[in-house]
Amino acid sequence: MVAFALSATLAGHSQDVRSLCIASSNSIISGSRDATAIIWRATKDADKKWESARTIPDPDGKFISSVGTVSVNGEKYIAIGSQSSKISLWTAAGDESARPTHTLISHKHNVCTLDSNDSGLLISGSWDKTAIVWRDFKPLLHLTGHEQAVWAVKCVGEDRFLTASADKLIRLFDSQGKLIQTYRGHSDCVRALSLTHDGRGFFSAANDGNVMLWSFDKPSPVKVFNGHTSFVYSVAALPNGEGAVSSGEDGTIRVWSHGNLAQTITHPTISVWVVDVLPNGDIISGASDGMVRVWTRSEERKASADEVRQLDQAVASRQLNKTQVGDIKHTDLPGPEGLARIGKKDGEVLMIKNEGKVQAYQWSNAESTWHQVGEVTDAVGSGRKQVYNGIEYDYVFDVDIAEGQPPLKLPYNVRDNAYTAAHKFLVSNELPISHIEQVVKFIEDNTAGKQLGSSQIPAGSADPFTGGSRYQPEGVHAGGATYSDPFTGSGAYRPGQSSSGGASGDSDPYTGGGYRATAATKTFSPIKTPVYFQTINVDAARNKVNELNSDPECSLSQTERATLDQIYNQLKSSSVASLDSGLQDFDPATFLAVVTRWPEDKRFPLIDLCRILCATSSALASYQSHSGEGVVELLLQACSFDADWPTAGSKTRDTNTMLAARALANLTKTEAGKTSLTGDRLTELLEHLAGRHAFTTFNKNTRVAFATLALNLSILAVENQLPAKHARALLQYIINILSNESQDGEVVYRSIVALGNLIASPSISGSLEVGDIEVAKELASGVANSIGEQRSKDIMQHI
Repeated sequence: MVAFALSATLAGHSQDVRSLCIASSNSIISGSRDATAIIWRATKDADKKWESARTIPDPDGKFISSVGTVSVNGEKYIAIGSQSSKISLWTAAGDESARPTHTLISHKHNVCTLDSNDSGLLISGSWDKTAIVWRDFKPLLHLTGHEQAVWAVKCVGEDRFLTASADKLIRLFDSQGKLIQTYRGHSDCVRALSLTHDGRGFFSAANDGNVMLWSFDKPSPVKVFNGHTSFVYSVAALPNGEGAVSSGEDGTIRVWSHGNLAQTITHPTISVWVVDVLPNGDIISGASDGMVRVWTRSEERKASADEVRQLDQAVASRQLNKTQVGDIKHTDLPGPEGLARIGKKDGEVLMIKNEGKVQAYQWSNAESTWHQVGEVTDAVGSGRKQVYNGIEYDYVFDVDIAEGQPPLKLPYNVRDNAYTAAHKFLVSNELPISHIEQVVKFIEDNTAGKQLGSSQIPAGSADPFTGGSRYQPEGVHAGGATYSDPFTGSGAYRPGQSSSGGASGDSDPYTGGGYRATAATKTFSPIKTPVYFQTINVDAARNKVNELNSDPECSLSQTERATLDQIYNQLKSSSVASLDSGLQDFDPATFLAVVTRWPEDKRFPLIDLCRILCATSSALASYQSHSGEGVVELLLQACSFDADWPTAGSKTRDTNTMLAARALANLTKTEAGKTSLTGDRLTELLEHLAGRHAFTTFNKNTRVAFATLALNLSILAVENQLPAKHARALLQYIINILSNESQDGEVVYRSIVALGNLIASPSISGSLEVGDIEVAKELASGVANSIGEQRSKDIMQHI
């Protein structure tokens, strides 16, 4: 087989290229997370083989996830699917000033895949678990049945439709939307589909690392192609029935020719999101570095020697993590002389030590040579194996599930998929699958940089069920731990102390010392010590975000990674300790876009970062989007506050809401935050917080956080920093908390202090109705007596 070589590099996008479409024999369309699609046209210029002919923005400014074309009534349209859940259609003959002619609205989530046929039918797939067939800009069929996101769709001829989903299944539907066949074979999310050249079958690609060939009349795969070392995101059939090409998270394109791996094309980036094949047989790819690349077998279309050299240098300079190549014993590696041997197969990776560095090389069958593909970091290991059930493993961990019971064995090889190992461990021991994320994190924590062969968990490592050292958002505890105030460590608000104090015991709320009964005074003295939730383990948060970034739904662009790195570096600096450090050196819009884009069950570490930024960053506090949304509105979106609360407990919603509530309380620390929070919308916010859900719905930590917001706002009232127009809304908010609290003394105490502050504020009290004040005082007194804590009773005597 003649090898593919670089033909052209198309630079135009500023973020990941997630989708490609062959528009004609000499034009392609690329869609990117920079919210634009670009039409590229081939030229006859040997130095510039492709040029950008037109840029199309997403009408809503959202990430573009899919692109395609469709002809309706003789006119050709460009289709763009995006994170907005809409599909916009643009006339192919339009120019830069054109606007979409049609907008298709029916999906409820990101439209991640599009396809069409010669009859003018368009099919779309979405994270909302459905596929829709469109005719003449209207829904014709809703294809349902998948239990997870529909990642790929294909029109099969004129009257059948193929769908692939994160539920691991591929389904075939007829022209009436009736299910004809279900195809099973993949063990993880199916990401891509491509019809074979003869139309008798199709290829699929999945997160299990496999490409599969199927026949339409058989429910099981005809052949499995294994060669990728990570998720496979895309697959496209080669012309003339030769085979297929695929791309994935290992940064490569794999060329499968006549059933075998014929070539591995390494990119200078980690994620190659999409691959397709032009009518002339050239390959196009889109990657996380924002580039579209064209690869060819034709000598006349190959790139110049300088372009090839630049690409080779970029590939060679890649930093490969140990998890991409397996654990390595540095002393056992050959030197450069190891490159003298012939590779065993295309794509084989060989590590050598050269001038104190570990370098990775990859064998090319087509060129019969080794190409450097990166430099390996964290290359350590003892090389000693452990035997469990007659099989050798790099690690065999002892995992304590319950006190008094023998530990369970968790075997793992560094080249294994951590999710596969975790799943097998849980199933074998009849443990809940819901623990899988904890087990994966445990594996990753305890195999990164450790020596091979230890059968015991290294000192300081974390059990995945008790969760000692795994990342948790500030204040979220594992196991059966009780709530603890993040500053005092004992769960009690102590206005007489610094918020970072560590005093223990029963403290007097005024002196901070041991509790002693005090005589009631005639008037209440406002308490002006706010509470901020500002502790964070930055490294742990960074590690958790990086871990979740491996999930395709959470992948970060280079710009987003750079923004997060700026945030991490600033949060670790000493300036964060100042009252208003005004962290400015990052783009709040980029950060908040990630917070609201990530799936609800994955975004908690980002909301946690938002929490600390609300107490430290004037830039974040004063941010406002083009549509007028500020950080307050975006926080409520991030925790899905407006959605109906599940009847069953939801740990995700609990955690996200608690973190968002703490972030709101933290806004009262900076001057910009105070301005943002106490603006015209504060009354609306307080009414919304009090009215959308019953406070009894929230867990204890969340209720404490909402009470802390009331406390901090009341202190602003005492300091004449709260506009009087918001006084009544704040009083009603406090009443709502107290009328729904019957268990937690901390919620009651902070709410009662807030009530006392509000009533004692000269600039505010005149705005309050006497009847409302009396209702609040009577309610607070009754709750204080019911809870039975002396500190709350004393405050009520003062009020």
